[in-house]
Amino acid sequence: MIYCRLLKRSGVGLALFISVGVAAFAQGSLGTTMGQQPLATASEGGASGPSDGKRSITSTSTVSDASKDQSLTYHGITIYGIIDSGLSNQTNGAPYNSDAPQTGVENSIGPNGRESITHLSDNGMSQSVIGIRGNVKLFEGLSFIFNLAPGIEPLSLRFTNSLQSLVTNNGVSLQDQTTDYDTNRAGGIDNGDAYLGLKLKGYGALTFGRQTSLIVDSAVKYDPNPGSYNFSLIGYIGNYVGGGDSEDDRLNSSIKYANQIGPFRLGALGQFKGHNAVFSRYGVYGSTSQLDLGADYRHLSADFTYSRRYDGISAASLSAAQMLTAPATSLAATISDNTAYNVMGKDTVGRHATVYGGYGHIRYANPGTPLTPGITTIGGYELSVLNQTVYTNNKILQVYWTGLKYSLTPKLDLTGSYYGWRQNSYSGNGCSNNSSSKCSGNRNNASFDAVYKLTKHLDAYGGLMWSDVTNGLSAGYLATNSVSTIFGGRFTF
Repeated sequence: MIYCRLLKRSGVGLALFISVGVAAFAQGSLGTTMGQQPLATASEGGASGPSDGKRSITSTSTVSDASKDQSLTYHGITIYGIIDSGLSNQTNGAPYNSDAPQTGVENSIGPNGRESITHLSDNGMSQSVIGIRGNVKLFEGLSFIFNLAPGIEPLSLRFTNSLQSLVTNNGVSLQDQTTDYDTNRAGGIDNGDAYLGLKLKGYGALTFGRQTSLIVDSAVKYDPNPGSYNFSLIGYIGNYVGGGDSEDDRLNSSIKYANQIGPFRLGALGQFKGHNAVFSRYGVYGSTSQLDLGADYRHLSADFTYSRRYDGISAASLSAAQMLTAPATSLAATISDNTAYNVMGKDTVGRHATVYGGYGHIRYANPGTPLTPGITTIGGYELSVLNQTVYTNNKILQVYWTGLKYSLTPKLDLTGSYYGWRQNSYSGNGCSNNSSSKCSGNRNNASFDAVYKLTKHLDAYGGLMWSDVTNGLSAGYLATNSVSTIFGGRFTF
């Protein structure tokens, strides 16, 4: 019955993926009984950083000791996953939408948040994924590496598809909308990481495909709540880690290099325009260049990242007026050229505490090469209405955060954090009120959470996040603050 429901609701792809994972898990210590060498952890298996990002920036290497378990590894190939569900309440939320990624509800205040919502939700602490990754030895010191890690929604048994949540709200008035997001996940088995490459000992890794941005890779290390949709603003809203737009948290047709040389780190990423049948079948209309430099010194660690994005896409639902002439299943979008730089760090204090912090600066400008209405974005969704003159006066978004994680016992971690956004006035008149979304404004989020390791594979967690928007960042909002509370569990294998 369960398998039939999977086929009916999610398609053959997701059902097959879950079936393979369950079957492998039932085998117990597959890799160890066969005497295989353990595969690198998620943070080691790719070009750099996480196996899952973002709004998708969760790394399985951060969630529990289970990530180091190699019992599902055979000849360097590992099946792994995270299943995360809970019960949440938002004091000013929007109704649950099973197409919406992350939790299906609005953890941080959004434009359509308006009423108290209590609902079962997905992915409060981590994005649920079922993946397969490889680190297969070819020659001494040389390995073939790959990762395929689609995000899933455990409650609806579907691949995560944020753009469909926008389509659902096409032509719907704000006060009647359900939860929606624009993220880097748009359905299908390739909505998460999907890359392959080579890793040469002492010379780093070179990978190609759909993979996380270098900002995501760093944020996973320096966010006190890495990848959490309920407790981290930079995990919940992906504009920052996408270098300006959340669809760019992951980049199709990208090539990435990463290497650790003693205490120093180097990373570089480039994305190419065009179409190819495997890694960008819907087309890549812009390009991206990124650089990361990092270092460790004793208990200190820090990274600097730079990103330049041309023709970044921020999708949105169609208005009722736009629906009169645009295809009903298409979307609107704002197009921009984005430049971002970021500094992040952490410091281990004593034996039990770690302090985190970071700062990011993003400049949005009108595109130098405007796009043509009717193009497709990730997932094959048509963009029928394009706004390409929003940033005649450049928008500057500053993002900053700090937090403390304290291990009270070997099984219990407590985390407190603060996240802030600050936007300049780019309206041309210097406004600092909520008369326009182009006025200067602020967003503030503060969270506290506790994670208890029940077993090697199972965590229980709970906590809350307060969010508030002011002036230009609150323009058009039905409410300006909310508190999101969640209690849940996370199973890893």
